[in-house]
Amino acid sequence: MSAPPKKKTLPTKINIFGRDILVRREEMKEGEFGEYEQHKYLIKISKRSDINEARQTLFHEAIHAALHISGLSMVLPDNDGIDLEEAIVVCLENAFGHLIDVDKFKLDK
Repeated sequence: MSAPPKKKTLPTKINIFGRDILVRREEMKEGEFGEYEQHKYLIKISKRSDINEARQTLFHEAIHAALHISGLSMVLPDNDGIDLEEAIVVCLENAFGHLIDVDKFKLDK
């Protein structure tokens, strides 16, 4: 039996550590793929992205959200212009992104 095909849309909400995070497709500047707005608990994904790029961006931004909600982003220093949080997010995205089904994305405590 083969796996069901992946959806052509993104979820409108994901849950990370018990916190609902809204997900929206929005117009963004050229070269911007997504953004996590921590004070709004909102992930914005560029409308320009195809579905595969959008799903990858959702995972990337969800990692930022998890670091924020857990409090870890508060202890990550920004040293001489080196963004340690972004380096960690990219590492996790590249290591585990292929294992994640964003339609079922939920990180519980």
